[in-house]
Amino acid sequence: MKEMTLREVQLFGLDILKDVHDFCTTNNIRYSLGYGTLLGAVRHNGFIPWDDDIDIIMPRPDYEQFCRTFKSKKGFEVFSPVMGNCYLNYARVCDLEKTYVHSLAWCEQSPTGFWIDIFPIDGINPNENCKEELNVLKEIHKRKTMARIPMDNLSRPMPMKRKIKTIFKKIIFFWANINQIVEQYEKIIKKVDFTTSEWCGVRTTPKGYWKQYPKSYFDSYIDIEFEGTKFKAITEYKEFLKTAYGDYMQLPPEEERKRHPQEMYWKS
Repeated sequence: MKEMTLREVQLFGLDILKDVHDFCTTNNIRYSLGYGTLLGAVRHNGFIPWDDDIDIIMPRPDYEQFCRTFKSKKGFEVFSPVMGNCYLNYARVCDLEKTYVHSLAWCEQSPTGFWIDIFPIDGINPNENCKEELNVLKEIHKRKTMARIPMDNLSRPMPMKRKIKTIFKKIIFFWANINQIVEQYEKIIKKVDFTTSEWCGVRTTPKGYWKQYPKSYFDSYIDIEFEGTKFKAITEYKEFLKTAYGDYMQLPPEEERKRHPQEMYWKS
């Protein structure tokens, strides 16, 4: 297998994004570029130069409709808790034919190729005890990560030392029911209905839990350029980025400009 260059990774992800965009616009599913992808569109008119992934966000109702109905024109597949085939609490649309990514198992079809991430926007009660609930989610997230380790497919290429460690961990964590853990996390983050809430946010990982946005941010959308193509972004994208990153036009220090750790390859 040949390792993918950064630009090859970016362009392959762009191809998946175009496929998702076409499906969403055809089926009236709301989505927006999110996080680093939205920041890249605003600050660089495309990818952040050192970034190698794509993030989009969807209101919970649109997200669940997308997960249940998505059909790719290019052969890509969707995995999500909605479909019961994903060990994460958000969705990924990925390639299963042309690429291979060396990563911790995250779905029933493991290993997979390159993917883009789709995060649901859930309702939030701003008056709840966020600290207490966040501690619960952190504990569930930790158990979920540990439970994913034994899910590694031993038939995939890996060093012998890693294979031995994986076998050992499979024995230790054989009792873990990954689907029950995912459902437990889902139950908490979905308890506030998006459609009736006034505040919302991405709660699928503890990392972004504290960021809260007025739900009105997700009422209207505009076209925004990303790598020479128009995609959707929430109209209030500047306010979203300011809440997420602070001074988002300021470049991070050199030592923080890093790719993700996954190793990505062409299958042939």
